[in-house]
Amino acid sequence: GFSFQARGYELYLLAEWGLLLSLFSFIKSGDNKWLWLNVASATVGFFCLPSFLYIFVAQIVFMAIYRAPRGKKVISFWKYQVLTLAVTYICYLPVLCFSGLQAVTGNAYVAAMGAFQKTGRWAFTEWMFPYFKPYITHMFSDLHWSSLPICMVLIFVPLGLLFSKKNTMTRAFGLFYLVMWISFFVVVIVMEKLPFERNLIGHYSISMAGVLVVGYWLAAGL
Repeated sequence: GFSFQARGYELYLLAEWGLLLSLFSFIKSGDNKWLWLNVASATVGFFCLPSFLYIFVAQIVFMAIYRAPRGKKVISFWKYQVLTLAVTYICYLPVLCFSGLQAVTGNAYVAAMGAFQKTGRWAFTEWMFPYFKPYITHMFSDLHWSSLPICMVLIFVPLGLLFSKKNTMTRAFGLFYLVMWISFFVVVIVMEKLPFERNLIGHYSISMAGVLVVGYWLAAGL
């Protein structure tokens, strides 16, 4: 099921992983060269699909939260994010000039779902979370043990990394995982539009990787 979602989305997935790895490499080393990779990854991701916004917003929110308690203002990081938006704008300029903004914001894959345009966001939210359950079961191949839906447990497993005390990078990954999914749902609710599963191939991949990281973390603890 996961490989099926990769049909033509491999570059999009590579851009999402490039964003994540360059972000954490920058946090660990403080070297601005990783921010160039971050800009390149984000630009490619946005050029592939506008839904790259999900993980880009997650990165922005994560850095705002992660750096705040430490009192360190990573000015260079924010400068590079402005650069990302500028380059992305240039890449989209031909579309905006010839087709107009409506071609991006008003198409059926981006515009709010018609069924909820009158009922509002609360009705959309009540519908969205139960509807999202098959996404999770698909992500983990509908794993069950007897009557226990293991797949519904696995989605929360990476949050255990938040309790890592010795490895700050492991705990940071747990925080990013939490922010990644919360920010996704916030953006979706604001847009009143739930994407196709293939648009979440990066979220799927990072979630599965998070389960593996928890395994390594527990093994190291033992």
